Parts: sequence; structure tokens; C-alpha cells
Amino acid sequence: MTVSRALNRPEKVAASTRNKILEVCDLLNYRPNASAQSLRTKTSRQIGVIIPDWRNAFWIDVVSGIEEVMTGAGFQLLIANSNEEQEQETLHIEAMLSRSVDSLLIAPTDGSTETIQALQRSGHSLVVIDRIPGGLKNVDCVTIDNEEGAYKATSHLLAVGHERIGLLAGNVNLDTGRQRLNGYYRALHEVGLTANERWIRTASTNAALVGKQVGYEGTRHFLAQDDHPTALLCTSNTIATGAFMALRECAVTIPSEIAFATFGNMDWTSLVTPTLTVVTQPTIEMGLQAAQMVLDHLGTRDRDRYARKHVILEPQLIIRESSSAF
Repeated sequence: MTVSRALNRPEKVAASTRNKILEVCDLLNYRPNASAQSLRTKTSRQIGVIIPDWRNAFWIDVVSGIEEVMTGAGFQLLIANSNEEQEQETLHIEAMLSRSVDSLLIAPTDGSTETIQALQRSGHSLVVIDRIPGGLKNVDCVTIDNEEGAYKATSHLLAVGHERIGLLAGNVNLDTGRQRLNGYYRALHEVGLTANERWIRTASTNAALVGKQVGYEGTRHFLAQDDHPTALLCTSNTIATGAFMALRECAVTIPSEIAFATFGNMDWTSLVTPTLTVVTQPTIEMGLQAAQMVLDHLGTRDRDRYARKHVILEPQLIIRESSSAF
């Protein structure tokens, strides 16, 4: 009992006694058994984080924000990649629950509604990040105003003289893709233009998996048209990479022949020539807010009466050389 107090409640043990115990622990290479502690305290001090694509810098920033808050509060992160596959996501959830994680932070895949609802019914602490599956309600979540971001970018391209604006978008079955498409439509409608569906390409799956392909093939498809767009808006940094490659390959000059704007203020967007106009997303802030929701939830005794929160973060448009006046 004295050893236990010395390791877990040192203020209850005389300093001389605790020092002797720590010396013996060092001698024996003793480490506390986390599993045993979890059984006793009914908390693992571990948080599960499931993201769709850990190759994407967007998600690296989100996880950085989560880590800053959770490690500061004494929690460890278990991080997994669903690769936008629902089956893989389910396997990760089951593995994390078997480790008795105290909470889950999930960027759900397309079609995850039932999985999330089952977690809610079972009483697990849960926060959804970036996207909300269709039909899911009453869940803690942090998202970005994706419609407003696409609206701002499209409105800017219209303001500098472009009416033929091509859209290269992600999976519109996910609310992020659908909202960005809606923002594009709204900006065109506001100035009395009707969207030309020949100038819209969307991914059949999530852009995290096929982004470069969508950007590259979509841009080549647009350029083959006699009345091809004079401006392009990409809804992710991976799509933008493929589109940029296609424009370079076809020797298209930006912005004199085609203006260019994209979601995602990656480092490379300000280093290429010309520098790219971007919709910047508060990714680290998303992680910070989501992690704080976890702490708030875990600190609430009556979880059934806990008021669910939906934080919507505001994107900003950074205008650079790639979309100068037409």
C-alpha cells in the first residue's frame, strides 16, 4: 500500500520513504501496469483518433491540435487510418474499444451513420470531426463552413472577370463535398449564371484516395473542350496537385490562360510560380476544439443530459497571383 501511494499519491508519503521506493523501482526497472491501472480506475487515459488519410497534411494538422490538448491533459493518443473504407474504420473502432479508450475522435467515412449511432447508444464518448454522415444528429462535432469557403473562392473568380469556372470536387456523398458544390452553385446563381455541368467533375470515392487522378483527368477533360473554363476551383489540395500537373504538362499559363484557386493552404501553394490563391482551413483549431469537447464530455457526470455542441469554423480566402484580374 505504501508503494502504491508513493507512485500514485506521492503527497501522502514522506519524501524520504518515496525516494527509497523510487530507487528500488529504478533498480528493478519497474514500470506501472497500465492495464491493471485501467481495471482499477475504469479509465485508460487513452483517446482513439481515426482519420481518413494520414498522408494528407490537412489531417496531420488536425491531429497536431488534438495532441496538444490531450497530452497536456495527461492522455495518450491511439491513431489509425481508415483509408476512407468503412470496413477498415469499423475494425479500428473495435480494436480501440477493446483497449478501453476513454473517448473516440472520428472523421467518418461515407456511410458511417449506423456505426456512429451504435456508439452513441452504447454510451461511448464520441466527437466527430470535419464531416457529419447523413442523418446523424445530436453528436458533438467540429466542422468547417465548407459551403462558405467555396462560395468565397467562386465569387472571387467571378469578380475578376471569369464566367466559365470549372470545379474539380471530391465525393459529394460526403457532406464536405456536397457543401462545397453548393457554395459553387450559390455564387454562380447570385450573379445570374447557371452552372454548366460539363465544367464540373466530382470523385466517385473520396478525393483522399483519387485526388490527383480527379484533378489531372478532370483538367485534361476540361482543356479538350472548345469552350473550356477560364478558371479552375479545386476543393482539396490533393485534387489541386493533379490539376496543377495537368496544366503544366499542357503548357497552360496561370493565370493568363486559366486562373486557379484551391482549398488547402499547404506550404507548396505559396512556393510555386505563380503562388496559388487558396481557401485556408483552420485545421489545428479544429483539432484543438475537438479535443476540448472530449475533455468537456469526460468531465460531465450526467452524460445523458450533456448538451451536444456543433462548432463550425470559418474558412478564409487568401488571394495570390494565380487568380489575378482576367
